[in-house]
Amino acid sequence: MSSEKGQVTVGQATIVVHHAEITLKGKNRNFFEHKLEENINEGMRNNLISGGFARQESRIVGTIASADIEKAKHVLTTMPGIRYIGVGKQTRPEEQAILDAAHEFFRTRSGKRVSLNTKRSWKEFPTKSPELNRKMGEIAKQCGVAIDFEYPDVTLTIEITSKAAYLYHERIEGPGGLPVGVSGKVLCLFSGGIDSPAAAWLMMKRGCTVDLLHVHPFSTNSEVAGTKIEQLAKLLSTYQSSLKLYVLSYTMYDLVTQGKLDQDASLVSFRNIMLRVADELARKNKYRAIVTGDSIAQVASQTLHNLAAAQDGIRTPILRPVITYDKEEIVRLAKHIGTYDESIKPYKDCCSIVAGKANIATRKEHIRKNLEKVDADSLISNLLQEISVIKVGKEEQELEQVKE
Repeated sequence: MSSEKGQVTVGQATIVVHHAEITLKGKNRNFFEHKLEENINEGMRNNLISGGFARQESRIVGTIASADIEKAKHVLTTMPGIRYIGVGKQTRPEEQAILDAAHEFFRTRSGKRVSLNTKRSWKEFPTKSPELNRKMGEIAKQCGVAIDFEYPDVTLTIEITSKAAYLYHERIEGPGGLPVGVSGKVLCLFSGGIDSPAAAWLMMKRGCTVDLLHVHPFSTNSEVAGTKIEQLAKLLSTYQSSLKLYVLSYTMYDLVTQGKLDQDASLVSFRNIMLRVADELARKNKYRAIVTGDSIAQVASQTLHNLAAAQDGIRTPILRPVITYDKEEIVRLAKHIGTYDESIKPYKDCCSIVAGKANIATRKEHIRKNLEKVDADSLISNLLQEISVIKVGKEEQELEQVKE
């Protein structure tokens, strides 16, 4: 809208962010709130959205230019730790200022049914919620708006704090959980199928910073660029500011073990070696846990017997976020987080290369004897030397290959 001096005034909206579990954190609450505030502001910067967010009495509040609102809503409603956001306006915590703002809302909604949700967080505010609702109801009636708490077309929420009052009718749910970065770093074994991206996202939702380890079928690590693995890493990076994608060629493992391992234990033996590689990588880089997309008995290698055999000798804790999910539940989650369409694109998974007729109850002793046929320790050491790390960030959305 043009001002009297001919300048253009850019519209703005206030976004009120409500967090999820942080309220329950007691004396540690400040740490969790600070991390969420930090993540939000980093998300704004990475997406070139002007305007900062700051903590305001159990909320995190920011004012955003109208042109950036849709982008800001997307960033916030995909950010772990956020329960929901309200998009509206901010005014002074005074009765008349609130009534004026409510009048502005009602006058554009003639003929509508509106419910009022008044939250007087600042208990010293002189007007009680029922009385404030009554006064707003009178204004609504003058504007041709019916107050209907049972079957409303829209709900107007009014939050009153000691520093400001916030009015909004647009409420959008977030993922909930905890802010990324409060629970430490984890390393996720990443196949590029449906399950492992879902597992990675669930760990982000629990406050973990997640990096990925992918074993690929190509002869060189650079060939991962341009594949669906690259795209899946980019999709997951939208939930945390950046991540590392460690890549390792299957070629050396194949050359060393080809024709030497019992076929009925070859897949579990392969998984054991890869977990041992992940274990060494995790210990070297201070990852607190290894994450996998295993789901009990989904495939032969994921029976309880085979999971136990595959993790033989691993010192780093192994977390399996989708362990009790059935395939339909994992598919629904993958669709929800936006990785499903990319995950189902054709790609040669190394487990499918190794898989023979797998024994569903492989014993640890069998794996140990199988791997005695090759110099497993030397193989793991050599595989670690072949790993490259690809940095995936929001800002450029490009992969930069770095040799460790």
